[in-house]
Amino acid sequence: MANTGLKNEALISELINNGSNAITTKNEQGIYMFSGSIDDDGVVGGKLTKPKYNQDELKRSVDTVIVELLPVDIPQGPEMVLKVIYDAALAEIALRDETIKAQSTVILDLRSKVSELEIVSQSLRVELDAKELSLAVSQNETQISTNRVGAVSEDLSNAIQKATAESIQRISLFARNQNLEEELKSLREQLYGKQAEIAEGAKVGENFSAKILTKNDTAFEGLYYRQRANKSVKEWENGPEIEITNFTDDETITVSFELKDTSMINKPSNVTLQPKESKKITLTLNQGWVDDKKPKNSIGTTGDREYVGSLLIKESKGSTVDFPVKLRKFRGSK
Repeated sequence: MANTGLKNEALISELINNGSNAITTKNEQGIYMFSGSIDDDGVVGGKLTKPKYNQDELKRSVDTVIVELLPVDIPQGPEMVLKVIYDAALAEIALRDETIKAQSTVILDLRSKVSELEIVSQSLRVELDAKELSLAVSQNETQISTNRVGAVSEDLSNAIQKATAESIQRISLFARNQNLEEELKSLREQLYGKQAEIAEGAKVGENFSAKILTKNDTAFEGLYYRQRANKSVKEWENGPEIEITNFTDDETITVSFELKDTSMINKPSNVTLQPKESKKITLTLNQGWVDDKKPKNSIGTTGDREYVGSLLIKESKGSTVDFPVKLRKFRGSK
C-alpha cells in the first residue's frame, strides 16, 4: 500500500489549485488512491479550448427584441356592465315608465280640472264685467240724478250705503247659516245615535252610551245582585255585563269608572274606544264585601235589607253616565 497511489505532490498541488474534481479525499494513510501504480495514476489530461465570441454579433443579439416574449395586447371592446346590474336597471326603468304613465294620467286629470276652473273663472269674469258695467250705468244715472236733483243726493247716498251694508250682512249671514247647517247636521247625527241607544235601554252621555246587557228586574234600572244569608242563593238580577259604545264619527274617547257608597263590585280598568266602537265589560263581584253584609232580621226570621250605591262612568271630556248599584241580602225563600 505504501508504493501505490498518487505520490507526485507537485501534481496534486497543481490539480487542487487549478480546479480538478477528480481527486477527492485521502485514505486512512493520507494517500490519494487510484487503480494504477505510476506517479500520475488517475490523472486525465486533455487540451482546454477557450471559445471565441464575435463581440459585435453578441451585442446585436442582446439588443434584439423577441416578439414572442412580449405580452399580448388585450383588444379594447365596448363598455359593458354585469347582467345583474343591467336587469336591475331594466326593472327600475320599467317601474319609472309605470310611474310616468300614472303621473301622466294624473296630469291629464289636473289639466282637465284646470280647464274647468278656467271656464268657471271666465264665466265669473263675464258676470263681474256685467256687474261692473251695471254699476257704471247706475253710477252715471246716479250722477245725472244728482246733478238734476241735488236735494235728494244725500238720501241716495245713504240708500247706497245701506244696500252695501245689507249685502255684506247678507253674505255674512249666509256663511253663518251654512256653518249652522253643518253643526245642525252633526248634532242631528249624534242625536239619532243617542236616541237609538236610549231606545235600546242604554244611558247616554255626550259622546258615549252604557247599557246593562242582562236585566231580569226591569223595574230597577241599575246593577242588582241578591244573596241569601246562608249563601244558598247567589245570583245577578241585572248584570254583570255592561256594553260601552262610542257613537261619534271621528273621536277616540277613554272612559273611567268610580264607585260611590258601595264596594259590591271591583272597580274596572279604564277603557279606550275608537269611533263607532263598542266593548263589553264583565264586572266582578267583591265577594268578601257581599258576604259581610247582613239581612234586616236575625237568624230564624225573615227580612230583607238592600245596600244601595252607584257606579259612575266618566268620559275623558267630562260627560258622565250613572248606574245605581244594589245588593239585596235576605233570609227565607225569596
